[in-house]
Amino acid sequence: MTERLDRIEALVGRNAEGIDTLLGAVSTIEVSNREQAARVDTLVAKIDESNRRFETLRLEAQNDRDEYRALFNDAIAEMRQQQSAWQSRFDAQQAVIERLLLAILDRDDAQERLQARITRLEQQAR
Repeated sequence: MTERLDRIEALVGRNAEGIDTLLGAVSTIEVSNREQAARVDTLVAKIDESNRRFETLRLEAQNDRDEYRALFNDAIAEMRQQQSAWQSRFDAQQAVIERLLLAILDRDDAQERLQARITRLEQQAR
């Protein structure tokens, strides 16, 4: 019976060692899980901060695009106004040039008629 008690005692001792080993492993896993949870919390906080920065940058980019678009549209409108003003000035100058050319042609015609009349008068006077 002592032999049987010795075997039971040895078995209980091995079971106790196994339980101690399992408790150590559970404790190690628990510490590792806490570390992982802390890392996850840190990563989640960093992701949240990155998302906030991204949203801020996205809104700034959108505002910059809107501002650029407004400036571009204003520049186009100003260019169209300048083009219209230049076209008006060009048309006015062209009209003045046409009137001057007509006046020159009229004077040339009048001068030719005068020259012809002078020539006739000279011929009649001879």
